[in-house]
Amino acid sequence: MNPKVLYHGSTFLHDELKPGFHHTGQLVQWDHTESNHFLYASTLEKDAFDQAFAGWLERTYQIDHYQSKDGKITVTLSTQKVPTPEELEGVTVYVYEIAVHPEDWWVKNNNLHNNLTTEWKTENVIPKSHIVKVRKYDTRTIANRVHFVSRTPGLESHEVNFNLAFQISGHQNRPIYLDW
Repeated sequence: MNPKVLYHGSTFLHDELKPGFHHTGQLVQWDHTESNHFLYASTLEKDAFDQAFAGWLERTYQIDHYQSKDGKITVTLSTQKVPTPEELEGVTVYVYEIAVHPEDWWVKNNNLHNNLTTEWKTENVIPKSHIVKVRKYDTRTIANRVHFVSRTPGLESHEVNFNLAFQISGHQNRPIYLDW
């Protein structure tokens, strides 16, 4: 049974949603079932946010592993450089609420590597007319949830816990809604 609504996370604001290779022109294979040939979405908004944040970290830093479990985010880096709170503060994540249509050909991902049972994928471009709503978040919404582990070759690993306790004036981490 296909879901009626899916959520896709990105650090880019777009009118339509495309698999990554449409933007880069280069195919990247991540594991047996995942590549940038597909657009990914989740039945859970939180998972879509986490995937977008992980994608930003992957593009910006050399990350080896990203895990979101029990409300905590653990990021393993292969470099000694750990993002500063100031660098993380400037990240914006957009979560797209997508109305599922048969012509989009969403299929369950079933990736045993990441155990995300909520993940779906498609090779198709999702038109603006299928995007119900876009929510804009910044990293203040993940306050106190990020934990970095650095595993630099030749050095002992060290851990950094970020306390991203930002004050959000009267909003209590509520997202900003963007209208089309």
